[in-house]
Amino acid sequence: EHKASVWAMAFSPNGKWLVSGDEKGKLISWNAKTMGQMHRFHSPISIRSISFHPDSNSAFFGGVGGGDRLWPDGSGRPPSKGLSNEENKDKVFQYLYSPDSEMLAFVVDHSKVGFVVLATNDVRVLPETSRVGRAITFSPDAKRLALRFGTDVLIHDLATHQTIKKVKFGATVARLGYAPDGRLFAVFWANEGNKVAYGYFDPLLQNKRFVGKTLAHPPRYMALSVNGDRIAVCGVSGFIRVFDTTTEKELFRFNTRSDVTCIALSPDGNTLACAGSSDGAIRVWDLSKRKLRS
Repeated sequence: EHKASVWAMAFSPNGKWLVSGDEKGKLISWNAKTMGQMHRFHSPISIRSISFHPDSNSAFFGGVGGGDRLWPDGSGRPPSKGLSNEENKDKVFQYLYSPDSEMLAFVVDHSKVGFVVLATNDVRVLPETSRVGRAITFSPDAKRLALRFGTDVLIHDLATHQTIKKVKFGATVARLGYAPDGRLFAVFWANEGNKVAYGYFDPLLQNKRFVGKTLAHPPRYMALSVNGDRIAVCGVSGFIRVFDTTTEKELFRFNTRSDVTCIALSPDGNTLACAGSSDGAIRVWDLSKRKLRS
């Protein structure tokens, strides 16, 4: 188990694994079905991000000190001191595999955004990025990268390296995520004074929509199911809401009664994991049975 705050978690695309990482550099792979610990890993990196390869066999993690790769089944080499590149000396807020597994995007020190072409190891840095945090996401076809730019979201064409769309949400975006149908989801620090659950941009209709009742605290984290039909949002105060993105109805509501540092939603949308507080506790809900599993 973790003894320090867990700042990153991710389910594998095949639903077999959950990997968690804490600020002290400990990573744990869990059996997502039983929530039994499978393997422990130790790294000098203070973990802030975990992204699974689309084949589910490995994951990339990053944080203060750079990033490295691990194999949740314990095979392969153990995590080392990080990749030997110039980003290592900075704080990596996010690593993210593209859906086609050909690129690995990164955010360094809130403002430097780029991606590595894995076949050639070419590093490309995007222009005009600032105040990004951990708000980046690939489009389903891996042709575009959306990122926060203050209160706007910029959508970059990765072939031309040009910004092809600027979405003005009118509020500071905390997290982003694409659904398979191309809708771009976001949660905000606040939306024009009202703390909505989430919003999304529909590229077909070219419109924005905000969903959810006024909340006591703004959401900070979000997680989407693989098919995009469920979205989980939560704030640091411990509230968690799960919505059906088709009907926009709230399906579940939880209160952990402790600070939340990260959440993860299983690929089928039926298991929700969240972490918070300094004791490193991870709580897992079975959404199909509406009860706490562990």
